[in-house]
Amino acid sequence: AAAANAEQDSAACVSRRQALRAAAAALLLLPPAASWPGEAVADEAAAAATPAGGELQLYENAKQQYKLSVPASWDRKDKAGADVLFEDPARRSTSVGVTVSPVRVASIEQFGGLEAVGSRLLDAERKKESTLDVQLLSSSSRTGAGSALLYDYEYSLDSTRGLKRIFNTVTITGSKLYILNANYKCDKEAGCGPEQGGTIGLLRQVAASFDAGSSQ
Repeated sequence: AAAANAEQDSAACVSRRQALRAAAAALLLLPPAASWPGEAVADEAAAAATPAGGELQLYENAKQQYKLSVPASWDRKDKAGADVLFEDPARRSTSVGVTVSPVRVASIEQFGGLEAVGSRLLDAERKKESTLDVQLLSSSSRTGAGSALLYDYEYSLDSTRGLKRIFNTVTITGSKLYILNANYKCDKEAGCGPEQGGTIGLLRQVAASFDAGSSQ
């Protein structure tokens, strides 16, 4: 039983890394995967309260110039392919990760609009052999504190591995591509019904808190 659990944990970690890399690769702007950062750089963390979703903790990476708020009880993991990764200790398949990669353009607008970038992300999901269906649920844009434009996407992904709710936030600032990827694996029988709304809403909050740039 212990060996089986270890194997499942290992498979889950690989799946999360693949999700982060797939979101980044979909934008066709990244260097080879071998050059991705293997460990997160030094950071500062401070606690912050939010009226919905309980207590969130502000994670700031001063060197890479981004920040986001994550549940205070979640575990931080250092994984290859992600600048930082947080997991729900009660449900390891629920996670939030960030990738940062150098690019040749200065802003996301120079690469494409909200609809065009979203189409690339979803097309990348559709091309996976494991994908059964993918549906965009919402997309929006916002301006961060440092004037960087951010694109937010929420979509459902049905695959041979199960049904997931995915959140992606994408921006380019300072010639760096930032991607936040959050995912929640829905209940096998009930799917992503009202009973999962609390966790999905929490991930929506986390994605909305993400910001990047020199004045974030």
